[in-house]
Amino acid sequence: MDFNALVAQFGALAGFAALVAAIINILKSAGLVKPGQAQTYSAVLNLVGLIVLLSLKIFQPQADVAYLDGQAAQVANVLIVVAGYVVQLGGAKLMHLLLTGTPVVGKSFE
Repeated sequence: MDFNALVAQFGALAGFAALVAAIINILKSAGLVKPGQAQTYSAVLNLVGLIVLLSLKIFQPQADVAYLDGQAAQVANVLIVVAGYVVQLGGAKLMHLLLTGTPVVGKSFE
């Protein structure tokens, strides 16, 4: 397989692209990726993915790349759901702190 075909195959891996996007968004939410750095992180993660694909094609040519891409998509979906849940919990706690003591909505009925 020549390098151009390998790059074309890598470009078709939508699950891996989703995984990269999910990882970067989580890192941004955690404050580890600063504004303007997402493209750099994306380039690095995609380069790592291309190297892994090249390594698979050299050392494990029988590996089912489409299956692995599907698994990457599933991991991305789980990460997005978990990250959304964590952000929602943080948002609920923040709203509670902001509304504590306000009339009607800030009243505790414990």
